[in-house]
Amino acid sequence: MSGRGQAWALVFLLAAVLLFLLVVETARGGREPAVVTAIRQEFGTGWLGGCFAHIAWRESRYNARASNWTDTNGGSHGALQINGVWRRPGESARAFAARMYDPRQNAALAHSIYRRYGLQPWGNPC
Repeated sequence: MSGRGQAWALVFLLAAVLLFLLVVETARGGREPAVVTAIRQEFGTGWLGGCFAHIAWRESRYNARASNWTDTNGGSHGALQINGVWRRPGESARAFAARMYDPRQNAALAHSIYRRYGLQPWGNPC
């Protein structure tokens, strides 16, 4: 195949891949999970936002209602699996879990924890 033929084959392949991605995104509705949206709004779209999106995938597969009640620190809840040590004074474990199921509140509390302790509570994953 000549150089010109290879170029056209590459252009055709690239167009096919882009068309495939367009079809897949259209089928998905072209929306990102609410958890990722909340993380991006809280942490931004740079490195830190990407890091926390990765943490949410690793911890819960973006499941905003994920809970690990066996965590000895009062359970871990929400997409970022924040444990009960962070409950408000007088807040029950169930009320805390319900609050952490809200992706915006989960991301906001995670940001507060990050400002104080960095990534250490999540095992420095990024």
